Amino acid sequence: MNTDVIKFYDGKAVNAQAFGAYISEIAKTRENKLINANIFTADKNVNDTFRNSVGNIYAVLPILGDFKGEAQNYDGVSDLSEGEGVDSYLYGVTSYGRALVGGEYDYANEIAGKSVDFREHLAKRMGEKWVDIREDTLISIIKGMFSSTTDGADEFAEAHTLEIEGKIAENSLNDASQKALGDKDFNGKGAILTIMHSKIANNLRNKKLLEYMKYTDENGMEKNSNLAQWGDKLVLVDDSITTMKVTTDTYATTTDTALDNKKTYYTRSGSASAGYTYTEVTSPKVADISSYYEKTTTITGTKYVTYGIGAGTFIRDEDLPVDVPFERYRNPYKKGGKVDLINRERKVLHPKGFSFLKKNVATDSPTDKEFADGANWGLAKNSDGTKYYPHQLIPVIRIVSTEV
Repeated sequence: MNTDVIKFYDGKAVNAQAFGAYISEIAKTRENKLINANIFTADKNVNDTFRNSVGNIYAVLPILGDFKGEAQNYDGVSDLSEGEGVDSYLYGVTSYGRALVGGEYDYANEIAGKSVDFREHLAKRMGEKWVDIREDTLISIIKGMFSSTTDGADEFAEAHTLEIEGKIAENSLNDASQKALGDKDFNGKGAILTIMHSKIANNLRNKKLLEYMKYTDENGMEKNSNLAQWGDKLVLVDDSITTMKVTTDTYATTTDTALDNKKTYYTRSGSASAGYTYTEVTSPKVADISSYYEKTTTITGTKYVTYGIGAGTFIRDEDLPVDVPFERYRNPYKKGGKVDLINRERKVLHPKGFSFLKKNVATDSPTDKEFADGANWGLAKNSDGTKYYPHQLIPVIRIVSTEV
């Protein structure tokens, strides 16, 4: 079995190394628009830990904070009190892995003729898909930060969220930044990149508040990118990650006479006048089933979420060790012949000031769903757990609006 070379009909020969370079070129070209916004930064502690330690999966690392001392009066009479050190916080950080597999059959290429090569097209699309994958992971982490109620994260979520009944106004981003960051918003610590829905971007464009950046494609043609500028802030337009479903929960007495292990049951307390409280039953008993309730969740609308991200907000360490990051596999038996292109990567992507708690993670590599689970996040804490990392130093904000 030949595992070294794919022969394309246009005469190109692609091996695993060339495939890797090709994908990296496409992914990095598109992703540069995000990288150039400087929302990512390297961290020597993270880099050294995940590259030099055994296991390199999860680590607890320190953050050095501000000096805690106050000025004392130097008058030649009063004794000086002993000095204090700097605040220090501890945070958990995890690595994660992703893989892409794409395959095309020999027969499809043969009947397509020399003008079309599905495998070459596949390699291009896989490179582009990596950009979407990394953006999805970024947004999943942000969702986890805002949905956490652990270790001071609920205070972060309240302060860093601006709810708007209606449309985003020209000054909404400024208002959200000031609410979240206070005076830090005026000291160069505010958002430099926004991510928004196309409908919101279109409203800003209609008001002539957006200016699209240009780029040159592989054919030398100048085109508009999907990155615009709103004032001095870059704008990334992405409909897939900027909506929030509005849901309503209703409860009704279960009609079950036997326990269904696929269902979640609830008990009810309180009164109609004060409002009922429904509590999940962790160990349901068939003897009590007549008193249980079931929940039905109905989607009643959509809200639009606009994110703002500041410079150096996320620690990123790319290309952690992977034995075989790029490879191709040919199976001559599958429908007469099939070639799979396989790409693997491991990374660190972590928000400064937060700690990944890994309370609800099934494997060593968190999925995007697990990154979005608030149970896995909390603010970094000091060594005795009495103090949380100041949320005003975390330049991540969101605006939740009901109209576009």
